[in-house]
Amino acid sequence: MDNTEKTIDLKSMYFMIIKHIKFIIALVVIFTMGSLIISSLIIPKKYTSSVMLYVQSSESVSSSSQQEIGYQDLQASEKLASTCQILFTSEKMVNYILEDLKNDYGVNEFTSSEITDWITVTAPENTAILTVSVETGDPDLSAAVAQSIDLNAHSVYSSVVDSGVVKEVVAASVPDNPSSPNVPRNTAVGLIIGLVLGCVIAIVVEMVDTKIKPADDLFAMYGIPVFAEIVDFEANVKGGYDYEYKNR
Repeated sequence: MDNTEKTIDLKSMYFMIIKHIKFIIALVVIFTMGSLIISSLIIPKKYTSSVMLYVQSSESVSSSSQQEIGYQDLQASEKLASTCQILFTSEKMVNYILEDLKNDYGVNEFTSSEITDWITVTAPENTAILTVSVETGDPDLSAAVAQSIDLNAHSVYSSVVDSGVVKEVVAASVPDNPSSPNVPRNTAVGLIIGLVLGCVIAIVVEMVDTKIKPADDLFAMYGIPVFAEIVDFEANVKGGYDYEYKNR
């Protein structure tokens, strides 16, 4: 095998990265600070207020076993929770929210589609619990919409389903801190991207570089000592002479 063939192994990659360590550090700093600034100052902040509800089906289940009653009731409640995921983002609920915002806060500037986009309803599997989250750019608005959903949940539910009830488990409150953007996470992602990109660029630059390397680089990459260095007196190099290297 040709001894001058350039191969990539961990040792070679290490020396390539070390050679361009200043560039890599600069890239890491740029991406990290860029992510921090964008997340902190440019990306609009969002605030989430949530209300937790329990959907209970009709208590009158005909069965000879109390255990069966509880199981059947839970099964029915799970199905109703899935139904409520649709009901609580329906036009009927949105109309209630618009009316509450107008009467209680004097706000009449939002459309039905905007309010629908704010609302996320989740129902964990095998439970009768619903979590209704409202995310907007205003913490007070998020809480107001979530509280309106809490207030009107049973009315919307009972207008469609003949039996059962929706109960509040955890009330909505005004969020103290933004839910997004996640500044620490975004900053960490920027750091990782800068580090990986810097290392990749350093390795690619070294791989496509066909210039003759100094003696130390040749020995580090190929493990072959340089026997002699020949001075190129005709080379126009600032501050001295250029060299040619021959392996022996």
